[in-house]
Formats: sequence, C-alpha cells, structure tokens
Amino acid sequence: GSSVGNSTSKEAEMIARYEQLISLWIQKFKIYPEEARSEGLQGETVVRIRIDRRGNVRYYTLERSTGHPVLDRAAVDMIRRANPVPATPVDYPPGDVLEFLIPVNFQLQ
Repeated sequence: GSSVGNSTSKEAEMIARYEQLISLWIQKFKIYPEEARSEGLQGETVVRIRIDRRGNVRYYTLERSTGHPVLDRAAVDMIRRANPVPATPVDYPPGDVLEFLIPVNFQLQ
C-alpha cells in the first residue's frame, strides 16, 4: 500500500524549494532580446515544463503569450539554454516526470 495523496508538509516544502531552485536556474538563462529592449516591449508569461528526475527537460510550452512574438521566442530559447536543470533531490517525492509552471517576466528596469 502506497500513501499517494497525503503528502506531508515536509514533502510540500521540498517540492516548493525544488520548484524555486528550477525557477532561479532558468531565469539565469533569460536574455532580453535587443530588438524588444529598443522598442520598449515588456510582457510576462508562464512556461510549463516537464522534466525527468535527472533534470532533463522532456517537454515545454508557453502557457500564454506575452503578446510579443519576440518575447515568446526568448522565453522558449531560455528553456532550451537552461536544459538540463538541476536534478531532483534523492528523497524527492516519487514520479518519473515532474511538471512545473515557471513564471517569466520581461520587464525593462
């Protein structure tokens, strides 16, 4: 008998920490396209990614458009460059493929 569905707060905390780790990792590979910068384009999107336990990105898609194709492409390029992401911790909850939603913001300072 496995106890799927009643994840402990320790597990939930581990999942949240790992999701944050992946998010920070991916953001390091974000490049603001020069053409978007010069035109003052900004936008935000959410990227859905699926990874295996070794951190290899198996699937990714933009959940919604930023409204600017150039920024959408930049978000997708960022995922490609970030692959592979850090592997899951040893005691991470089971699952061969893990799905995360990563918010991505393109904002001019």
